[in-house]
Amino acid sequence: MLLQIKNFHFWMKAKMGQRGAAITEYVVLLAFVCVIGYGLLSQGGLSNAIDGVIKKVIAMLGVASDKASKPTT
Repeated sequence: MLLQIKNFHFWMKAKMGQRGAAITEYVVLLAFVCVIGYGLLSQGGLSNAIDGVIKKVIAMLGVASDKASKPTT
């Protein structure tokens, strides 16, 4: 795949000059960021960890709210 990217980069540079090469680099970088983001947030990835933390925080807030609403004697 890296060879295909390099070939495309070379073709764009020959076809459009330096501006085409810069556009190609931005597209490859954007694709890389999208793949990494999808991998982190997909099922079984980072999303489960974030979901677990949010559920723990909600549970702790519920316990704190119950303790605060009980009158002290």
